[in-house]
Amino acid sequence: MMGLAQEEIARIDSLYHLGIFTDEGPQHPVILSRVSAGEIRAYTGAVGECDGTKPWAGQDNVQENMNNPAVDISWDDVQAFIGW
Repeated sequence: MMGLAQEEIARIDSLYHLGIFTDEGPQHPVILSRVSAGEIRAYTGAVGECDGTKPWAGQDNVQENMNNPAVDISWDDVQAFIGW
């Protein structure tokens, strides 16, 4: 299944009043005919070198070590990293 049930969208919105999950429904079945999965490890040193940015910089909960996993990176950042 993909997407959120309308009840879940309403529950989340009533708790947090964010209004950001309205495009996550309706929940619907999805059939995948072929799945390809791989593993690419994105460490802060490599991601920072790839695009010259550090979106995780200055955050209290992040250790800025070149061998730590990269966090707070967008889908576009990941696509750029994979293509790099």
